[in-house]
Amino acid sequence: MPTTSAGLGWLRIDLHFHSPGSSDFKDRTASPEEIVAKVKEAGLDAFAVTDHNTGDWIDRLKVAANREGIVVFPGVEVTVPGGERNVHLLVIFNPSQGTERVNDFLAQVLITVEKQGSTESLAQFTVNDVIDKICENDGIALLAHCDSTSGVTSEMRGQQRIEIIQNPKLLGAEITNDDTASFFTGSDQVYKRKLATLKGSDSHSLAEIGGRATNFKVGAQSIAALRQCMYDPDTRIRTNEVPEARYPTIMKIEFSAGFFTGQIFELHSGLNAILGGKGVGKSLIVEYLRFVFDQPSDVLEIEKGHVLKSTNH
Repeated sequence: MPTTSAGLGWLRIDLHFHSPGSSDFKDRTASPEEIVAKVKEAGLDAFAVTDHNTGDWIDRLKVAANREGIVVFPGVEVTVPGGERNVHLLVIFNPSQGTERVNDFLAQVLITVEKQGSTESLAQFTVNDVIDKICENDGIALLAHCDSTSGVTSEMRGQQRIEIIQNPKLLGAEITNDDTASFFTGSDQVYKRKLATLKGSDSHSLAEIGGRATNFKVGAQSIAALRQCMYDPDTRIRTNEVPEARYPTIMKIEFSAGFFTGQIFELHSGLNAILGGKGVGKSLIVEYLRFVFDQPSDVLEIEKGHVLKSTNH
């Protein structure tokens, strides 16, 4: 599993993925190696194993995927009481964890070992209670196929549905129809909630692997990086093709005069912030860049500081 990052880039990840661990997976004799070969063929950089109410196949798929340099996020698709036919939630954990982490979570929502692997097994809590427990376990809570069978927006109505979508611990919704995304832009007068939307294959056979996935702009593949995408979906999530774009990158700043005379700062290609204590020169670096690129600020107070620094330095 990669432990370093070359900077932010678009990675194709399937966060809804089944294996023979689910009782309704069609290719029951498929081996971990066969499954991972299909993952590689589909061009996926990572996938989350989210079998129905079980984590049984996570560790064996991680072993096979590791040989191919593909990251596996342990997860589970948990069935929760609600709606006409019950509803499904996706739970995603950090790649450093595995089957044990998922089994522990299932025990917390009272899905015992003998009930695992079936869509009929139910967590013994409400949807919002399960979402809260996912957060308590440092996982990411997502609505599974929210606009389809056993999806929250499809199966539930009224205030109960609104309260689920407005739960701040819910970080995203898997959609099967592009039009559904319009309900989660923050402009809907009922939901009043901006929520990340994504697509997953929900693969229940070898042939379905990679049928749908989402592009995430991340560096290291971790739960923290994935969570950041959910907080900033406009710039970090694409459910369709990633637009081709080239951006200039500042690799190094070298100072020949002033406060930083003789200093050379090498910058990371994914840099979007300058960190440091008070008075160490963070704002001065930004002002130097303004001078170089002739980009004065439109904010009056910042522009005053810009002029002052240009006079003093």
